[in-house]
Amino acid sequence: MKRILFTIPFILFGSFTQAQDIDLNEVEKKIKPKMFAPSPEAKVISLHDAISQGLRLNSQERIRGYRKGLIELNWKDTFEGFWFPQLSLTINTSDHHVQSVYNNQNETLLSKTPSGFVGLEFEDYTVFNWGRDYLDYLNEKASYLRENQILTEQKRDLRFRIIDKYFNLSLLKQIRLIKKTQLRHTSFIYKLSKEKLSLGKINRQELLQGKEEFLRAHQEFQDINAQVATTEEELAELLGDDLSTTYTLTNQLKYSPLNIQKDETVSLAQQKSPQLRQANVELENANRSFEKNLKDNLPLPKFTVRLGAYRHSFSNQGSQDSFTTYGDDNDVEIAASINMKWKIFGSGGFLNSREREREYFNKRIAEIEFTEAKRDVKVAISTFHKQISHLEKKVEASEARLKNSRLLFDSALDRYISGKTTFPNVALALDSLINTEEAFERAKYEHLAQKLNLANLAGVDDFPGEKFDNLVVR
Repeated sequence: MKRILFTIPFILFGSFTQAQDIDLNEVEKKIKPKMFAPSPEAKVISLHDAISQGLRLNSQERIRGYRKGLIELNWKDTFEGFWFPQLSLTINTSDHHVQSVYNNQNETLLSKTPSGFVGLEFEDYTVFNWGRDYLDYLNEKASYLRENQILTEQKRDLRFRIIDKYFNLSLLKQIRLIKKTQLRHTSFIYKLSKEKLSLGKINRQELLQGKEEFLRAHQEFQDINAQVATTEEELAELLGDDLSTTYTLTNQLKYSPLNIQKDETVSLAQQKSPQLRQANVELENANRSFEKNLKDNLPLPKFTVRLGAYRHSFSNQGSQDSFTTYGDDNDVEIAASINMKWKIFGSGGFLNSREREREYFNKRIAEIEFTEAKRDVKVAISTFHKQISHLEKKVEASEARLKNSRLLFDSALDRYISGKTTFPNVALALDSLINTEEAFERAKYEHLAQKLNLANLAGVDDFPGEKFDNLVVR
């Protein structure tokens, strides 16, 4: 009874597959023109061309070009506002009569002759302020330099993402070729199984197994095509191309072991790491802000000089020229003033103590964050080096295994053709070959991806003696 129940599904499945049998020639005819041959509309592009185009046409990079202009304009204002007196051209007139809209009087209240002045005026210039305004200037300067560094780091990150996406697409196209080989092998085995079944050398179960392997290979081939299409869209977005663009890549990844030691990477990161640079700027600014707050809470006089204003005044009584500094005086003098206010009760605390505590807490937070940033970068570098070392061993092992898998499959296929082995052995050998080829290609790509991550963390465009743009098979 159990045997009967167990055989029923196979009987049903056999009749179903007979009804749903496929024409291999028709399937291959549909696949080959669309999937195997490169499209004539595909854009032929090398890694160097991809990087060059992306750095020119990527939308975010173009925005960064204008953002740099804004940063430079803001810095010019800060620099000139601190170091130079501010000279302005001023025009001022009082209201005067132009035209009456409604008037029930004989005379207008406004004069028909304009009065006012045209002048060149200097604003008050701070000569000495106990370094308080200078501390603000140094904070602005540090932020300006850091903003420019961030733009450079974002450009480098874009370059790395283009390299990564280019070789990711190259990997998927290489896997697609591997899946194509798998499809070709399973198609041949399935055809051979049909011939063997007609000669009575195998049973129907082996035929169905061959058909299952072919259908699985066909599905995996379609899946990898979908991944290729998605990755091409992502690369097109990075390069500023139309999202429907397809690519024919002229370069393949050249495997190159990492040639820098962990201690060297740490040394580079301490100088150039974006994370450490940001934490260091925030720490220095917090220290200066705390120092300024202490000075702001002291009754220190501020020394200024008023360089005066030259004015040409005019009215219905005539015109005159004048030069004044303070009131009607024209003497150029240095003036000292104290303008302080301490809270006794209310917001800010007694004698503004809360403001001082707030700046102190910000300073301490920045110190801890800087220490943690140094530790995080060091730990991340160590982790990347370990992962890269593991991937290098994986590449070597996969390469050695790949040679053996090819020999194993060739031998198994020959023995299956001559009837000396069974289908499961051939299928196992084919799976081993396909998986090993794919693992070998993925290990090379992941090795590059981790090297890019390490370089980005360390803040370098390339490692000493190695240029990412040149990691291509010549």
